[in-house]
Amino acid sequence: MKQHSIKSQGILDILKSNKTTPYVEEYGSIKEYYLVEEIGEPQDYVECFHDIRNSRETDTIKIYINCPGGNLFTTIQFIQVLSETKAHVIICVEGACMSAATLIFLMADEFILTDHSVFMFHNYSGGTEGKGGEMYHGMIHERKWAANLFQEMYQGFLTAAEIVDLLNDKDIWLDSKQVFERLQKRLKEGEKKIQQQPKKAKYTRKTKTSS
Repeated sequence: MKQHSIKSQGILDILKSNKTTPYVEEYGSIKEYYLVEEIGEPQDYVECFHDIRNSRETDTIKIYINCPGGNLFTTIQFIQVLSETKAHVIICVEGACMSAATLIFLMADEFILTDHSVFMFHNYSGGTEGKGGEMYHGMIHERKWAANLFQEMYQGFLTAAEIVDLLNDKDIWLDSKQVFERLQKRLKEGEKKIQQQPKKAKYTRKTKTSS
């Protein structure tokens, strides 16, 4: 089964390391995590978040995704943790990357996509109860909140029209090849923006996300 790999400096050869146990050398350690079930409550990930957040610049974080999505607020914390880590982040999709999992996926420095994996992007799901006015104002707030989140996280990967479609409850399905092509396009556009910046400006691969 072929794998496609891409990172912020261009396309890489496929990683051949198949280690499952972190090892420590003078150059850092490799830490591997599996996101292979529905994303649950944030307290289930405290140890993982702490480990990733406090990793060194010489460390490598490798996350394997085969996930249908899940808790969006846990995902937001996951995004923040990945934005803070100094480690190099590799995310490998092996099967499904759907809903909230796509937001985590896009936080990688380097991507590995296995053939026949499936990606699905859609609007958030939830419910509300209470007095009429409370529900109305809550829904208005959530609409704006979701629009800001999607525009920030999917910018450069989905088109502006596709983001509007998401907010209007249209699902977007992509295969590995389509995702790979979009990542390449986003990389090229990002490199153009860097070239247009003053020489003293620095390019930051991740931006901190606050909710």
